[in-house]
Amino acid sequence: MDIAQLDPIIEESLGRFYREVLLSAWHGREHEMVSLFVLRYLVRHCYPHGPLHLTQIGIDVGVKQLKAPKPGNKKGPRKDVQKDLVLWPEPNGNLWTPDRQVLNEPLAVMEWKLVHGTAKQQLEEYEYDKYWLQETAQRIGANFRGYAVLVNTRTPRTLTCATIIFGQHTHEVFTTTPP
Repeated sequence: MDIAQLDPIIEESLGRFYREVLLSAWHGREHEMVSLFVLRYLVRHCYPHGPLHLTQIGIDVGVKQLKAPKPGNKKGPRKDVQKDLVLWPEPNGNLWTPDRQVLNEPLAVMEWKLVHGTAKQQLEEYEYDKYWLQETAQRIGANFRGYAVLVNTRTPRTLTCATIIFGQHTHEVFTTTPP
């Protein structure tokens, strides 16, 4: 998949997700939102000879972790970390080599945060997600996209997506609120 094809797919899928799910009475947790987003909206772009193959998508799968530990992590960094949604460059992709070494890099990582009730912790985690994606983009290079999604389920419901591109700062590229 050409990385340039990915941004319009993500933007269209998030827009439909927002209009059809967040503006409805539907409620769920972060994992349910990610699953619904993938299975109802992202898979529409998966077909033979299409831009995206179904087996390029991983939900809650491992990717290479940053060398520096996350603030507050007393255990120290691990080799890998689970991310909400990962797109691999090729079908059947994953992090591991046949001898269980951490090697392969993703095409894209999408991290979701759901704000409900008190938002302080989720907003801090959203800021860390953007940092993590920026550092990963610097390591991987131009053939990587990071998406940090923030869903606010309080009234009015909003969805914000920051896109992280190699060599550029984080840009809020998709924010939508009710009419």
